[in-house]
Amino acid sequence: PGQVRRLRAALPRVELICMYGQTECLRALYLEPDEVDRRPGSVGRGMPNQELFLVDERGREAGPGESGELVRLCESSRRPRLAIAVTNSGGNTLAAWADIGVRTSAGPERTASTKTYTAGLAALTLLAAALLGRPLGRQVVALQAAAAAIDERLAAWTAMADEIAAFLGAERPITFIGRGANLASAKMAALLTAEASKLPCLALSGGQFRHGPIELVREGFGCVLFASPDPEALELDRRIADTVLRLGGRVVWVSAEPAPARPGEFIVGLPPGDQS
Repeated sequence: PGQVRRLRAALPRVELICMYGQTECLRALYLEPDEVDRRPGSVGRGMPNQELFLVDERGREAGPGESGELVRLCESSRRPRLAIAVTNSGGNTLAAWADIGVRTSAGPERTASTKTYTAGLAALTLLAAALLGRPLGRQVVALQAAAAAIDERLAAWTAMADEIAAFLGAERPITFIGRGANLASAKMAALLTAEASKLPCLALSGGQFRHGPIELVREGFGCVLFASPDPEALELDRRIADTVLRLGGRVVWVSAEPAPARPGEFIVGLPPGDQS
């Protein structure tokens, strides 16, 4: 409540949406702007398409007005028809609880969970192909090629980090924007950047940004834009970049088909890959 009051005083014209959740699961609950002042101590309601439970000290589901702890799905007696767990190791609680366990063997992290995320994406790519009845050979070849390309470019990307920080402003909030599958990367990038840098970071889809937060763009605003592989969606991304630049902001593009940088843009090139 104290933080909310200070933010309200500093930004009286901004609508605040308070969110609550565990670090690795992004957001679990939210409090809408018109409820922030009416319920200053509330964590809000559950996000759509999530099942959450509040339990008491004895593990029983708490009733209305009772205090308790928010628990993970695997701690509840209720479970989905089929539970598939994607985990780093095969011997943890989540893997034991699930009907099917997919082990990534990403290994221990030395910093924020970047290997866990990229290995999880690879596992989900193969899992989706298997569930859809598609041959796995093409996906395996594409993932192997992507891993080799990442290994080749990792040193160059690492060398860019200080340049990007200086370009965006090392002490300024960062907005990460993506469409479609790129939205997952935008969300994870915002989570990991906030965790590692202690800077406020926001992740939005292109549509969300275009119809609201774009009004916040001014001199000093910085964003990271994950370029869409689809030509029509990419044109929408370019319009966002055009508007940000026109209003005095800066754009870091992450793209497999980078165009020459304009003033106010920084390009991070990705290796081309199979988008199917």
